[in-house]
Amino acid sequence: MLEMHEVFTSVHLANRAYVCRYLNHANFQRIESLLRSTKPLPSDARKEPKLSEIAESMKTLQERRLLDNLKAMSFVVDSPADVSLIAGYGRVEKVIFFVCFRYFVPSYND
Repeated sequence: MLEMHEVFTSVHLANRAYVCRYLNHANFQRIESLLRSTKPLPSDARKEPKLSEIAESMKTLQERRLLDNLKAMSFVVDSPADVSLIAGYGRVEKVIFFVCFRYFVPSYND
């Protein structure tokens, strides 16, 4: 997302208004705020091997499921109904980071 802001000045003048509207949209700013508020786990934090293994397994399963659903939707998320189709029912917080990452990092959308 930072890269999108950085390249804004190189966008063709005819398209800048559209890009500006996109980057300044309230939903985009909410996602950006959410992602900026996260911090990596400290390197000296205690890690339980079994718990890490379970978490990695769950992460892999969730990623695969979400990526398959995003591909089925051609990475187009236009409505709350689309989010439900991609993430399933329940709270979106359980998948928001992965969806944002996959959606905003094109190299991972393959």
